[in-house]
Amino acid sequence: KRRDSGSANANEYNIRYITCNGTEVDLCGHATLAASSVVLQKMNESASVVFYTRNNVILKAKSAGTETNKIMMEFPLKKVIALQEGTEGRLQA
Repeated sequence: KRRDSGSANANEYNIRYITCNGTEVDLCGHATLAASSVVLQKMNESASVVFYTRNNVILKAKSAGTETNKIMMEFPLKKVIALQEGTEGRLQA
């Protein structure tokens, strides 16, 4: 499903990730790779696709060529924070 019907790029889609127990999660790399593969197989080898998640994360994928049958994906960069000693078990999602 296209994010915006008035979008200039027809290769933009909303994507949602639902687990086997029905829980929706924010991001799933393997599912994005699978969705990219399906969409890119319908296009030429130089095509690219953009997915928008429910929390407005933008994920990009493009074909790395027909002979290699590889997909290059671009995920958002998250800020890295240093952990203080003894806090490893207290992280929250």
